[in-house]
Amino acid sequence: MSTENRASRIADALCSVGWISLATFIEADLAVALRRELHTLDQQDALTPALIGKGPRQRLRADIRGDRTAWLDGASPAQARLFVQLEALRDHLNRTLFIGLEDFEAHYALYPPGAHYQRHVDSFQDDNARRVSLVIYLNDAWRRTDGGLLRLYTPQSRLIDEILPESGHAVCFLSENFPHEVTPARRERASIACWFRVRPDTPLPL
Repeated sequence: MSTENRASRIADALCSVGWISLATFIEADLAVALRRELHTLDQQDALTPALIGKGPRQRLRADIRGDRTAWLDGASPAQARLFVQLEALRDHLNRTLFIGLEDFEAHYALYPPGAHYQRHVDSFQDDNARRVSLVIYLNDAWRRTDGGLLRLYTPQSRLIDEILPESGHAVCFLSENFPHEVTPARRERASIACWFRVRPDTPLPL
């Protein structure tokens, strides 16, 4: 599937139901390169324990969120390839949905065995800049018994789907509308979380 066709599928889904799960978002070789880079960062102690909250309320709560993260800057060849695809998606969503996405931010996330992330939404109460969330997975041969599933819920807490974090797969959804959680992983779990952003307090046109 071409980048344009994939972006079109995402736009259609966001407009109609607000979310989509994609069997293939990035090419297999790119997923391998990103996974290797993440593991190199881990070996270099470049990952930091993820915090919850925002600004002065940020705090470490491993009982709520147990992953370690590193922000992407697009500088490496693998990240540069990914950023081209993310920018193409941002441009397509703006052209088709008139959503006003100004930029995106992304980080690696590595969950050690036993780690999880309790149910949450990606948009902060005092900062609604994040409008579209995209999670890309980097794990080979993942099985349901490995845990680490992404559970996506409606605003009324009804379970919509459980997504396996298989390499190259992705899930995209409206950041403000869908609570989600990561169930405890029984093996190391690697992913990239990305958020497409608008200026704070921009109305959502969908």
